[in-house]
Formats: sequence, C-alpha cells, structure tokens
Amino acid sequence: MGIEEKRKFPRIGLDILINYDKNLTARAKNISCGGLLVETNRAVVKGAFMTIVFRLPGDNEDIKLYAKIAWEREADAGSYEAGLEFWHIENHDLKKIKDYIDTQLDAP
Repeated sequence: MGIEEKRKFPRIGLDILINYDKNLTARAKNISCGGLLVETNRAVVKGAFMTIVFRLPGDNEDIKLYAKIAWEREADAGSYEAGLEFWHIENHDLKKIKDYIDTQLDAP
C-alpha cells in the first residue's frame, strides 16, 4: 500500500517570486488552491500570518492574499522552506489560481 495523499487540492510546480510583509521576497516552488510552498533566505515562524503579493505566469495583475505559515523547515544552509495556507483571498483571485492550475494540469 502507498502513502495516502492528504492534500485537498491538486498542486503544481511553480517558479515565481512573491513579495511578503511589504518588502521581503521569496520564491514560490508550487501552488494549489489552498496554498503555496515557498523558499526564502529568512526563517519564518510557524503559525504567523503574512500578506503575500504575486503574479501568476502570463498574468499582468497582482494577486494579494493573507496566508498562515502552516509549517517551516531549514532546507539548506541559509535557505528555508515554508508551507503557506491561504487564509483570506478574494474570490476573483482564487478563481485565477484555480484556472491557472487547471490549465497547467490539462497541458500536454
């Protein structure tokens, strides 16, 4: 038997910069309709909240949302990964994310 998938939403790879807490940046590594996996050069605190701003590839409008740090870990020396759970997101921004993911999943 394999390990049962616990995720509620399909997840796809992503490689974009995000801005958080006004003047900090991180690299998004994957995305779902429920959250992001990001890599940053700063440690973050599990349970903390942050405002995130980013653009999906091919889009010219920012997505701004509020997220909770669900987990964090040191990835390499001076590099950290964190799972961000979307906490508050406007419906039209969530639709953009869902449409982007669906397009990527349907791509050959």
